Amino acid sequence: MSAFFEKPAKHKKYELILVRGAPGVGKTTLAKRLRAHFPKGITIEVDSFKDMVNLLDWKDTTRYHHILEAVAMTCRSFLDKGYAPVIVVDTLSAETLEDFIAMLQKSLNEPSCLVITMVCDPEVLEQRIKGRKNGFSSIEPSLAINEDMRKYRVFDEFLVDTTASSPDEVLALVLARI
Repeated sequence: MSAFFEKPAKHKKYELILVRGAPGVGKTTLAKRLRAHFPKGITIEVDSFKDMVNLLDWKDTTRYHHILEAVAMTCRSFLDKGYAPVIVVDTLSAETLEDFIAMLQKSLNEPSCLVITMVCDPEVLEQRIKGRKNGFSSIEPSLAINEDMRKYRVFDEFLVDTTASSPDEVLALVLARI
């Protein structure tokens, strides 16, 4: 395992926090709540980078790769300027996460990193997706991503099941880990 993912010593802060999971598991809600605890940090929603691309074709993995490269360079820029932690929010499948980590390792000097993988019970996730007013609303892809997150563990991730937890309880779990 790379030093990139070694657990930091007690009370050592993480420079990067990657929040991943299917749409509807609570990634954005967690990131918004973490902001109050890290006033010197930055939150990057990869979706905002995707929105910058004209006519994004979701099947074009090359463009998505370019977007992740831009996010990695942005992470480096903010860390170089003293902003920490940089919280990155995206689905980040296991394969995509490996690619993104490789990009980060090229552009950053071994920062401490925590990967938070969020999952949810499929029935609860379906209800959350159906209740959405904005954002990704396709149930089948969300359920498939959620199942992959449950099956395929990566690196030294911190797995958080949001099924029966309120946003405040999820925040407390994450803050206790950090």
